[in-house]
Amino acid sequence: MAYRRVNMAEMVISSDNDVLAIHGLGSCLGLTIYDKSEGIGGMSHIMLPCNLANRPNVKPGKFVDSAIDEMVRELEKLGCNKKNLVAKICGGSMMFQTSKDSENCIGTKNIVQSKKLLKEKGIPLLAEDVGGNYGRIVEFDVKSGRMIIRTVHGESKVI
Repeated sequence: MAYRRVNMAEMVISSDNDVLAIHGLGSCLGLTIYDKSEGIGGMSHIMLPCNLANRPNVKPGKFVDSAIDEMVRELEKLGCNKKNLVAKICGGSMMFQTSKDSENCIGTKNIVQSKKLLKEKGIPLLAEDVGGNYGRIVEFDVKSGRMIIRTVHGESKVI
């Protein structure tokens, strides 16, 4: 078993008994998609809702839209069936009070976009721990599908 960090704009796919982790998750979104029957899954540390400029050669884990598409492609390459895929999300905090309108903060936009695209692609969202105004550390156990979340306030939960 390996503990593997997923840095900003990265995506990691694993078919091993790995724990994938994001430290310092704020307005970014931690997205996992996995197939429990195969014991294969992935995690993305997503920064933004979509690649509006349609820039080529951008890390697919940077945007919600490209992260979901690439994760599904990679999981299918490893033998997963799309109809067995499920997702979990966490993060999307409003880290800075630049606006009283929480719907326009990047964290909220990441959450909304991920839910919309997962639904469109027929991937059930099993659990979420999103929003708030605090940072998180998230660990994803690929084999069990458990997502362990620790907040900066010392709280811990499993989804």
